[in-house]
Amino acid sequence: MILLLLPLGGALRHVSCRVGLVGGADGEALLGWLKQGVKDGTIRALPAETYASLLIGQAENYCKAWLSGRVKGSPLDYADTFTDAAWRSVGVY
Repeated sequence: MILLLLPLGGALRHVSCRVGLVGGADGEALLGWLKQGVKDGTIRALPAETYASLLIGQAENYCKAWLSGRVKGSPLDYADTFTDAAWRSVGVY
């Protein structure tokens, strides 16, 4: 389980993702938020199926390495780094 902190419905909210896929109500809310960002010019227009991988790919990869013992630092120690990487992947600068 991976958690993203996103501004959904006017408030910051955690969205859970499982193995790179976002589904259910959270997935619909995330997709709606991304579509609005594209309209507003703050999110790059990309194929919808790529957003989950771009937003959580780096963190997911690190978590797998951490769980297997290949890296020692907790993923929580690098939350800001992974957040920045996610936004650089989809944001318009």
